[in-house]
Amino acid sequence: MKKLLMVGLLAAPLVVSAEGLSYNFLEGGYSKATQRDGDENDRDADGYYGKASGRIADQVYLFGDYRHYSTDKVAGSYAETDQANIGLGVRFPVAERLDLTVGGGASFAKISPKGPASTLFSDEDDTGYFVEGGARALLTPALEVNGGMRYTKVFDESETTGLVGAVFNFTPSFGVSGGYEFGDSTNAYLVGARLNF
Repeated sequence: MKKLLMVGLLAAPLVVSAEGLSYNFLEGGYSKATQRDGDENDRDADGYYGKASGRIADQVYLFGDYRHYSTDKVAGSYAETDQANIGLGVRFPVAERLDLTVGGGASFAKISPKGPASTLFSDEDDTGYFVEGGARALLTPALEVNGGMRYTKVFDESETTGLVGAVFNFTPSFGVSGGYEFGDSTNAYLVGARLNF
């Protein structure tokens, strides 16, 4: 089983200076997911996501993400899903431009049936947990690549997800991001914008 440019940034150079990896940012954008059922009944869902991170100590940061999806309609019925994670992370610098990270926290999920069939089902929500580990690297002063694994347990079901992504910073404060996630039953991609502060 988630944009504002200050006027002063318009005069900033296209390639940002090397100031290390940022752990203080806001990010948001579009996401599309596919849930695989092991047959021809795979279902697609479109939605949006938001992410946030804030460093609270040299190697410790708070982070969270939120996603909202609407599945494809079947006979006029569909489902809306909401999932949010909030957790604590620790970074381990292993080189000037490379960090290893570990983290974990609480996971919240809700499924809401919509359309004619919604009278047959009720909303479901649950609280679980997640743990994750990964790596972030600056290949150039402007380009970050990242990846990792996340394990989530919610609704009495578990999902192990691989994460790969990249961020290209046009200025020290603004960049664009993209990512792909592949899990036990769900794949998703994300495209968005990031504001560093």
